[in-house]
Amino acid sequence: MDLAVARGTHLLALLSFFGILVVAALVRPVALRDAPPATKRVLDRGLSLLFHTNGVATLITGGAWLFVQAADISGADSIEETLHAMPIALFETQFGEALLVRLVSVLVAMGSARHLTSYRRTNLALVPAVIAVVAQSWMGHPGAAGDPVLLGASMLHLLAAGAWLGGLVPLYWVVKITPGAGAARAAIRFSWIGQSAVLTLTVTALVQSWSLIGNEAGMAGTEYGRLALFKLVLFSVLFLFAVVNRFKLGPMLEGSNAARANRHLTTSIAIETVLGLLVVLAAGWLATLTPAVHQQPDWPFSLRPNRALLADTDVRNAFIEASILLLVALGLAGRAALFRRWRWPVLALGVALGWYSNKVIGDAPFLDPILIDANAASYYQSPTGFSVDSIAQGAHLFAEHCVACHGVDGRGDGVAAAGLAVK
Repeated sequence: MDLAVARGTHLLALLSFFGILVVAALVRPVALRDAPPATKRVLDRGLSLLFHTNGVATLITGGAWLFVQAADISGADSIEETLHAMPIALFETQFGEALLVRLVSVLVAMGSARHLTSYRRTNLALVPAVIAVVAQSWMGHPGAAGDPVLLGASMLHLLAAGAWLGGLVPLYWVVKITPGAGAARAAIRFSWIGQSAVLTLTVTALVQSWSLIGNEAGMAGTEYGRLALFKLVLFSVLFLFAVVNRFKLGPMLEGSNAARANRHLTTSIAIETVLGLLVVLAAGWLATLTPAVHQQPDWPFSLRPNRALLADTDVRNAFIEASILLLVALGLAGRAALFRRWRWPVLALGVALGWYSNKVIGDAPFLDPILIDANAASYYQSPTGFSVDSIAQGAHLFAEHCVACHGVDGRGDGVAAAGLAVK
């Protein structure tokens, strides 16, 4: 089994395990407020089955991940060698210790919640479930980097992902079993969870990107950055579905076409779930790659941003002003798409602000040129740094390999330069 697949499937089971508890603790009570006992029994039975199934899946996939990781760490060529390396990987590595804490926490949560029929037990089970989720941060780059800000951002990122993405399948079940007002209340309550999660994911993703990707070169010029960009695109589509669910389909559940709205909402949640699955698998794959800040990026375009411009205060202010205007314009366009009232005036205002934000950048003479020529090595950095040793070594290499063409002073007047078509 591939390491990225093992990691991704385990993370998927874990986040679902946590999301089910979140929905059972925060969404189920409002959905069942006026529901008959039969509906309550069906809903609780379904959530309990989901919970324990995901718990068992978390344990099994955790064992599979340990097996694959032990084989990767030890370079084992056979099952027998891998089994011999597993205890070492489990008890003598930071990865293994964190995984062990997780598996024990999952067992404790399963024992605490039992059939999810008690709200007190469900809330109690959230504590070990949180520990199981945040243990993920100790298994990858954040735990190894020793940066408390990066580690904290990673933990919050995982909890937000579990509450939102992990809660989609149980939300589907809640909406399906409690049609009408119960489903509407469930959708609205979950939307607050989703909005908080989106805000947390956005902020923590920026922190992690700053630490692990660095700049536009790390994003576009490395495999890590491109996969992170793919994950961002999926996240944006997920966010659009969540907005539609909250402001269009959710309120319709209490209208005259409640049954139709319920079908549309459950379909939308199912699509969200598939996209969420892809996001989690991408995250699992991402964690197996070397962060972009530790790679030499191969810039794929013939132009690149003129970063030297940002040293000027007026330039930075122009970009900040244009960015704010553009964000407001996008927000107004989204509002116009969702609500009929004042649609066309709002849309017109959004277009005007978008045009003006472009004008702020385009008409500023001090921003020329915004883009400059580039090649694959434009963002390369010296692996040795600017030190006495590297300068001395560079002088030796220059004299041995470069002087013939470039000349002693680097003026292109070396003895071999006369035979070159271009000086």
